[in-house]
Amino acid sequence: MGDTTANAKHGSQPTTISAPDSFWLGFAAGLAPLLTLAIVVTLTLAVTFALSELSARQSFALQQTATALTLGIGLAVSLIAFVVACALALRRVGMWRRVGADASAHGALWALTVTALLVALPVVVAIVAPQHPAP
Repeated sequence: MGDTTANAKHGSQPTTISAPDSFWLGFAAGLAPLLTLAIVVTLTLAVTFALSELSARQSFALQQTATALTLGIGLAVSLIAFVVACALALRRVGMWRRVGADASAHGALWALTVTALLVALPVVVAIVAPQHPAP
């Protein structure tokens, strides 16, 4: 508060620090949900592989149950992590819009669009591609 009064006495404006406004900075920040999803899926597959190796000498039913449970829990964790990361990215876009960093906001929205397309692509391919091709 003392700095603002001292600046006012000398006739200069108080300085404000602003974040750089860059499309690519926003684009990189918008890819955070995709990165989060990739990390959680990689960890899920690693844990599934480890449990599969650990239960290899046990019965087949135990190994299948452990694999199914691990993949189910991993799916739930990845869904929660993806939703939270998307919410945080959208909150950051809103903050950038409020402070006037439109280039960063546009970059983040484009990255979120790319993320949505990459996440939806396997579903679209599964629907469109025939499951049993004709001979």
